[in-house]
Amino acid sequence: MKKPFIIIVILAGLFSACGPDLSTDEAAMSYMVSYDFVKSQSPDIKNFKMIKKAVNDFPEKNTAYSNDPAYIACFKHLEELKNYKIIVNKNNYLKGAEDSIEGKKSKIDTVRIKIIRNKFNNIISSNITITTEEFEKRLRDDKNLIRTGSGLYYKVIKQGNGPIPSTSSRITVNMIGQLPNGFEFTNTYLKQTPVQFYLKATIKGMAEGLGLMKTGSRYIFYIPPSLGYGSKSKGIIPADSYIIYEIELLNVN
Repeated sequence: MKKPFIIIVILAGLFSACGPDLSTDEAAMSYMVSYDFVKSQSPDIKNFKMIKKAVNDFPEKNTAYSNDPAYIACFKHLEELKNYKIIVNKNNYLKGAEDSIEGKKSKIDTVRIKIIRNKFNNIISSNITITTEEFEKRLRDDKNLIRTGSGLYYKVIKQGNGPIPSTSSRITVNMIGQLPNGFEFTNTYLKQTPVQFYLKATIKGMAEGLGLMKTGSRYIFYIPPSLGYGSKSKGIIPADSYIIYEIELLNVN
């Protein structure tokens, strides 16, 4: 009577050792989004125990963990995925988070991950419910925004008093990038790691906007397609789309 039980235990161990089932792109996407999500976060979010609690609780939030940063960040991420109609495989999501926290190499090879990331980007882009024309009308009607002659809209959040970058400057910034539907595609504050780049190497709208800023300033820029990527898509940014960047200029070299 004991032998069948032993066999079952052995088989269960073998299957668990095989890792997550990533045979379909949809299943692999759950692994990829959590792996990338955790990788982009600050150290206090990289708490697998609390991430697991958030995944198991979703979609009903447990108020007992409302002050835990890992729980809240993960729950918010799951809510965003649900809003964009992405079905999450919980086991694969957890495995992606665990591998990312432990610094393990992604279980999805680089060629396939490009395919899956394109599918993910297309899902996000297809959920933009406001047209470029409608979004631009909102910007025109917003009395808190300033419009330049090129069509760049911006808002001053904080005014610094340091040097203004030139076209040849190498700058250090913190930034948050969003699509018109509110999807956040980059946030250096989460990683707690600013980025550096040459002003002349970026898109026209950002180069123009940064040329208005004194070091120490924080602005929000609404970059039209003509000053962004135009009729071409760029990763998760669809063709003919506005891009919103909140920029904090930290240093100019």
